Amino acid sequence: MLSVNKGKTDREAKIILGFNCNNNCFFCYEKSKRHLLPKNTEEIIKEIVVARGKGFDKISFIGGEPTLRQDLLDLINYAKNLEFSQIMITTNGRMFVYSDFVRKITQAGLTQVVFSLHGPNKEVHDQITGVPGSFKQLVEGIKNAKEFPGLASGTNTTIVNSNYRYLPEIARLLIKWDIKRAEFIWVYPPPLVQYKKIVPMVSKAYPFCEETLKTGLAKNYLWRILNPPLGCSFGGLFHHIGYAGHNEATLFIKTKKSRIYASLEEEKIIEWQKEKVCLSCKVREKCFGAQKRYLDCFGGKELKAVK
Repeated sequence: MLSVNKGKTDREAKIILGFNCNNNCFFCYEKSKRHLLPKNTEEIIKEIVVARGKGFDKISFIGGEPTLRQDLLDLINYAKNLEFSQIMITTNGRMFVYSDFVRKITQAGLTQVVFSLHGPNKEVHDQITGVPGSFKQLVEGIKNAKEFPGLASGTNTTIVNSNYRYLPEIARLLIKWDIKRAEFIWVYPPPLVQYKKIVPMVSKAYPFCEETLKTGLAKNYLWRILNPPLGCSFGGLFHHIGYAGHNEATLFIKTKKSRIYASLEEEKIIEWQKEKVCLSCKVREKCFGAQKRYLDCFGGKELKAVK
């Protein structure tokens, strides 16, 4: 048995359970990995112990879709027994339509759930997920989760060409549901051949992002835009953007399967670069610059130094 260090840390350990999913989002980077076998219970328990042994106080189970696993409640309960202060999953929310499931997963030790919401209505959301009825299930799931005071709810929304105009409408839904933590994540850069079809230009999406952020700020909610291809475009709102994956750790144990997972995570790293205009920008020390693939597709005409 590995020793457990219960020291506190602000970092969050992310454990990838597998890549199976019952949605079919067209932008999903993980879709090409669904043929890979998910980790078994023993492998995941070892990673939970490693995370605690390294002093992580927070743990997040991600996929794929975690709620498809038969052992999810056991894994959450194991983490609870190791006294993680925060145990979280990211989910499409469809299993949360069953109130009995929500009760059981909360009793097992889940403290926070992040729902993936990609549109303000069934037309937009279901078109993105590729599953008719997924929006209705998600909305019911969010309402069910709100019935459990000990379970904190948040959302993430992937920003793509087909939904950026609807971000303010999504924001109004989140206010209605009292969602205090929300992340709006620019889609992971697809291959150049698909880029313009999927990825919105920052200059076109910015007004909708600005309205959305200001809606949350007016309520003092913790809402952020993550991984915008050009951080400088957000000017005075720059401090409300972030870069996912740089203040956390994805853990792997030393098995053949986990080495495959680790190599796939390395492929997912976004390439950033600084241009000449960045030298005179007052946020240059905190900004990653511009996404290389974005510049390859749209050029640098949108780049501007924050004064």
